[in-house]
Amino acid sequence: MAERERTGYGRRGKRWKRAAVKFGQWVGQFLLLIEEGLSRLYPRRARKSLSDANLARNRLNDVRNTMITDQDEDLTTGINGMRIGRASVGRCGCEVIAVNNALVYLGRDASFAELEHLFEISGALTKVPFVPIGGFGGNPYAIRRTLRALGVDSVKVSAAEMNVEPGAYVFSFWNRGGLFDGLHTVFSVFDGSRHTVYNYGHSGTARLDPAEWERRFSGRFITACRIEEPAAPVPSPSRDA
Repeated sequence: MAERERTGYGRRGKRWKRAAVKFGQWVGQFLLLIEEGLSRLYPRRARKSLSDANLARNRLNDVRNTMITDQDEDLTTGINGMRIGRASVGRCGCEVIAVNNALVYLGRDASFAELEHLFEISGALTKVPFVPIGGFGGNPYAIRRTLRALGVDSVKVSAAEMNVEPGAYVFSFWNRGGLFDGLHTVFSVFDGSRHTVYNYGHSGTARLDPAEWERRFSGRFITACRIEEPAAPVPSPSRDA
């Protein structure tokens, strides 16, 4: 009897934990949406002195026209030494990497240092009280605004649409621990039978069929957009963008 009670308590504990994670995800998405709405009206940019210093530093090891597949382990690109706000790109640069990979996929000229600078000066970084700017990377809901500034059209899609319609996507999802474990943003291409997901954690590039994609992301999905080929190429972002 005592053993069954302990087992039952464990199951209830797991249910409470799952419910707490889901609630945290909902709160996190709500706060990100509110922040992006405010950023459109009153963008909180990185200080000019900080963004200029980061741009100068990042240009020393700039990565151009290169698909980045693993921000944690791929030392060949040199992005680990770059800065985003007051944080390192190796820890908090996944949104910039996703946009970079989208531009490379489209055949556009892409400077990683310039893209990182664009996130800083356009107010696209996530702002959290008492956390240095850049410490939580970019805001997933600012991705479409950033793409638009680069002359790239995109369409917001749901997880269900993304898993059936072929195309190139940028999408964000919560890490397994939910709100307090952070989120991740990636670029992926779906050919109708398999998703190729770039910069997917320590595995680098993941190739997933629709069933496996749904198993991994449906409960952690935040937002996504499908990349549309622009009518005409536009110049790569400059520091004055």
